[in-house]
Amino acid sequence: MALKTQHEQGMALVSALFLIVLVLGVVAVTTQLTVGNLRQTGDTVATAQTLALAQGGRNFAQSLLRGPVGTKLNDAVVDLAQRNVLGNASTWVFSKGDNSPSPNPQRVAQNMQVLASQLQNSLPGGGCYGPFSVEGGQTLSVRITFTGVLPSCDGAATETVSIGVGRFISGARNSTQTYSLPYVTVVAANKGAARRTLTVSGEYQFDVGNGSFARFALLTDVHQQSDNAAQIYFTSDTLFNGPVHTNGNFAFYGQPWFGGPVSSSGVTETGMNG
Repeated sequence: MALKTQHEQGMALVSALFLIVLVLGVVAVTTQLTVGNLRQTGDTVATAQTLALAQGGRNFAQSLLRGPVGTKLNDAVVDLAQRNVLGNASTWVFSKGDNSPSPNPQRVAQNMQVLASQLQNSLPGGGCYGPFSVEGGQTLSVRITFTGVLPSCDGAATETVSIGVGRFISGARNSTQTYSLPYVTVVAANKGAARRTLTVSGEYQFDVGNGSFARFALLTDVHQQSDNAAQIYFTSDTLFNGPVHTNGNFAFYGQPWFGGPVSSSGVTETGMNG
C-alpha cells in the first residue's frame, strides 16, 4: 500500500513538472506572438503615417507648381523672349517664323526643351525641396523635373524618368496661346525603416502671347509731350496702381510709387520709340 502511494506521488510530480513545462512553453509562444503583433502593429502604423505624409507631400508639390514654380516659369519665358532665344518675332510664341494656321510641333517641342532646361536650372536645388523634418521622426522630400532628370535629394541619387514633350494646345496667331510643359514629381516620405514614394506625371499648362493693353495703368509709345519736348518725370507725387510701360524712355526724380511692374523697351536715344 505504501509503495502504491509513493508511485502515485512520483506520477503526480512528473505530471506537475510536465504541466509547468507546458505552461512555460505556452507563455513563451504567447509572448513571442504578442511581441510580433506589437512589432507588426508598429510597422503598420509607420506605414500608414508615411502614406499620409506622402499624400500631403503630393498636395505640397501641387501648391509649388501653382505658386513659386509658376513664377519661375513666367520669368523663364520672359527671359527667353527678351534674349530672342526662341527665334525672330512672329505669330507663334514657340514656333517663330511659322505663319501656318498652327505652329510646327517639332519646333514647339525643341523650344519647350530650352524652356524646360532653363526652368529646371532656376528651381532651388535644381528641383529638390527638402528633406523636411516632420513631427514624429518623419522626413519628407519632393523632387520636380521638367527635363526628365530627377535631382539628387534626401539621399536619393540623380535618376532619369520618362517624360513627354512640350506641345501647343490652343490659341490663335498674334494672340493668347496655351502650351503644355510635362513634368514628373516624386514625393518620398520616411519614418524609420518605413518608406513611401509617390510618383505623379502631369502637364503644366500656361498661357503666353499678346494680352490686352487695358491691363496697363499707363502705356505710352514716346513718353514725352512731343518729340522735341523735355522728358516727363515721375516724381514723389506719382502713384500708379498697375503695370506701366513705354516704348521709349522713362525719367524719374524722387521716389514715385508703382503698384505693378514698370518696363521700357530700353531705347537709349531720347525721342525715339522702340
